[in-house]
Amino acid sequence: MDPYQRVRDGVDYPPLLLNVGLADQRVAPWNSGKFAARVSHASPRTPVLIRSDTDIGHFATSYNSLALQFSDVYAWLEATLRGDSAGADAP
Repeated sequence: MDPYQRVRDGVDYPPLLLNVGLADQRVAPWNSGKFAARVSHASPRTPVLIRSDTDIGHFATSYNSLALQFSDVYAWLEATLRGDSAGADAP
């Protein structure tokens, strides 16, 4: 299944954070960039962020890199949800 093929023009997609492992031996890093460009073109209002890491990939991820990745994901998730649901109420 190719997510690139499933993107449709004019659809409002939720904000995206794409994690790209540059040490991935199964998925080429440019695939995420291609997908991000397609979503950005199809839905210009959708924020698309790409997080890349040289120490992450299939079977090549250290615990430190994994912890850093999850801290970034949780920070992005908190900022995204705060902006969507509590934006006017947040200090």
